[in-house]
Amino acid sequence: IRTNTHGEKHYCNNGNSSSNDTPIFFYTGNESPIDEYVNNTGLIWELAPKFSALVVFAEHRFEGTSVPDDYDSLMAFSGNGNGNGAGCFTYLTTTQTLADYASLLSHLNPYHKRPVVTFGGSYGGMLSAWMKILYGSIVAGSIASSAPVWGLPKTMIPNLAGTSSTDVDDEMVMDRASYVVGQALLQNNVNVTTSESYSNEKGSSTKSIDDTDEGEDKVHKDQQEPATHLCFQNLLATWPLIKYYGQSEKGRELLTNEFRLCTPVRNEMDVTALLNWAQSPWFDLAEGDYPYPSSYIPYALGQGLNDLPAWPLQEACYGSTTNSGLDSDFGISFVGNTSAVKYDIYFGHDSSAQENANLVLHIDWDNFSQRNDNKTTTTLSHDSVSNEEPKAQDVASKLFSAVRKAVSVWFNITKTLDCFDAIPAVNDNGDENEDMSRRFDENVGNLHGTIKRRNDQILEKQKHVCQEKIDNETVWGPLVCNDNINLIMTYAKGIGRDFFWPPSHPQNKKKYQDTINNRTEVMDMYEIMCADPDGIFGYPDKSKVDPYSTFLDNIYGGRRVGHLRNIIFSNGMLDPWSAAGVYSSTSERKEPTEMDGDICRIEDKDNMLMSYDCRMVQNITKDGSVIALLLDLGAHHLDLMYSSDQDPICAKVARLIEEEHISKWIDEWNEGQQCPAS
Repeated sequence: IRTNTHGEKHYCNNGNSSSNDTPIFFYTGNESPIDEYVNNTGLIWELAPKFSALVVFAEHRFEGTSVPDDYDSLMAFSGNGNGNGAGCFTYLTTTQTLADYASLLSHLNPYHKRPVVTFGGSYGGMLSAWMKILYGSIVAGSIASSAPVWGLPKTMIPNLAGTSSTDVDDEMVMDRASYVVGQALLQNNVNVTTSESYSNEKGSSTKSIDDTDEGEDKVHKDQQEPATHLCFQNLLATWPLIKYYGQSEKGRELLTNEFRLCTPVRNEMDVTALLNWAQSPWFDLAEGDYPYPSSYIPYALGQGLNDLPAWPLQEACYGSTTNSGLDSDFGISFVGNTSAVKYDIYFGHDSSAQENANLVLHIDWDNFSQRNDNKTTTTLSHDSVSNEEPKAQDVASKLFSAVRKAVSVWFNITKTLDCFDAIPAVNDNGDENEDMSRRFDENVGNLHGTIKRRNDQILEKQKHVCQEKIDNETVWGPLVCNDNINLIMTYAKGIGRDFFWPPSHPQNKKKYQDTINNRTEVMDMYEIMCADPDGIFGYPDKSKVDPYSTFLDNIYGGRRVGHLRNIIFSNGMLDPWSAAGVYSSTSERKEPTEMDGDICRIEDKDNMLMSYDCRMVQNITKDGSVIALLLDLGAHHLDLMYSSDQDPICAKVARLIEEEHISKWIDEWNEGQQCPAS
């Protein structure tokens, strides 16, 4: 449909709809062209024939082809023809997007007699739920999968981390996403098998950088219970060890060789770049931890149509295809309080006796130092690695190699790379400050998936500026800037509940308020992403930026859900976005038993009873019309994907429960359309 300023692409399929009173299944498009969701949202396609539903996928404004056709209409859409007015992205907001969808539904369903069920995943899941909240008079119900609607400052407990005595609200803290990644890594009840789609093609003799070297031992091929706690422990030990070896020329050479880097590690800045690179894919591997090979997350994040293997997070840890060895015992142990980020790491001891360790690093929050023979803490010298015992270096080599193989599941998804571009190339101009600035901007872009080039490098003409931004970015960046979408559950890590280091915040910073008053790197990135000094994009003035996302809390209701009806919030508990999902605490969960009444059953499509943990379903409202589903082995909106024989029980049960509720919502809507008896 078109107005005088803007077109919106939508996909309709009425092959299942036999009349004008059957349901409409409506996907609320998010930050990609609509084709991505048409091709991947199997739940809609599998349910539509059962309900004779009209299927509609609506594209988000400023995505795909749903953009102004040319410069003149672009600026007209901004409310000004000369570029000095509102700015080309002024009206790129969540409320405007929902109004688009409401307008489209009014076009397709003029009198709103047909029941509409909205579907969405991730940001699309937020839109699906918010569509029901704002436009409840035209929407019968909503499936909101992996929707981080409780990640805003006023819906979370604004603490950086949880405490040891976890209560109901303690999980909703700012390091929750990183905590979920760590817990997903510890998951060892999945069956990781070799996937041909991940292996080299038959007959290929190509050897890529993550193939096992000749002479290296194959590890734990027949291991039945992988030591996932060792993966967690080994990663936690790796980061300070990288910093340690980065202090000397010999150590930097070791890092370059073991991580097989295209550009050698030259200085402290390169060491930090390597550290950030090696830590960056774990969130994505957890998000895409599907039980089958999938290109969904790689494609969404710019990796092309290349499949991750089945259970990629576990594959990186102990899978037989990657064979990383990350779950091996390298003779590493911890003494102290890892929750307080104050501990010693012992490397290379031959037995349980820690005095045999060849290297001991002392960690005190973001500081590290080497313990000498007298067990006193000393400052590391730049030449300390040179005189290190071969045993400790052997442990470091094996550990770095294991981490490199593990992260290659993401970085070498094509299995074709000869080396990794973890370190930026030398700046030919020799301007180290400019080089640092460029790297910082690139890191911003990698974090948000939206910033492709610095604002001050964009062409001066507004036509090119706006068009280039539309062509090269997703809508997420402008949405974050315009609506102050501060999803703070990703703002903290490395502060005692995950396997990351160093901590993201100073030790004396405990609350979100501290991060506002004392700008952290994350907040600095936010400022850079939303920089609009010439008013071209139409972002709010810096003085109007609201770090508490008050407008979103007011309009969508935050945690005030008691009045809502007919929404299902599904959460994959392997998915770090579940950190901001709608559900209550899981801290008291235990193995279900018949005696405790924890076992429920549901009938599947073959009329067979399927058992599941009753606590997978949580009533969010007292009347049970708004529920949360907790998929213990679920990745990012797994329930929305096409069903598969490899699906865990939780995904199969979730889809059955969603089908039951959709049927009920449709019946309620149709009953409400009948005139009352006289």
